[in-house]
Amino acid sequence: MYTITRIARFTQDSQGNPLTTKDGRNYERVRIQVAEKPDIWISGFGNSQTKTWDVGSKVDIEITQNGEYWNFKTPNKSDQLAGELASIKTRLAVIEGKLGIALPGKEDTETQMKEEIPPEDIPF
Repeated sequence: MYTITRIARFTQDSQGNPLTTKDGRNYERVRIQVAEKPDIWISGFGNSQTKTWDVGSKVDIEITQNGEYWNFKTPNKSDQLAGELASIKTRLAVIEGKLGIALPGKEDTETQMKEEIPPEDIPF
């Protein structure tokens, strides 16, 4: 997570022309500075996530350097869900450890089934 200290949004170039993609769609360019890298401006594209950003916002972004330029990318929904799932699994493991229990997982369920159903009773 990074904390935004400065933010600027642009929909026009320095000559006042709209910023457009190669196929003619308009876009917004967003430049930010973050507390963790205070001496550089980091650029990226505007989207539904960046619209809510303001000074002081804590943002989850990937920062990369491309030559002398720094760029950010917001995680896509799959990346966000994977991160949230990993966080939930970690928190669940901590809870299990504090309670001294282990909730049944795949291995536990298979072992339980083998104990409850004698192999000779399985029709296949």
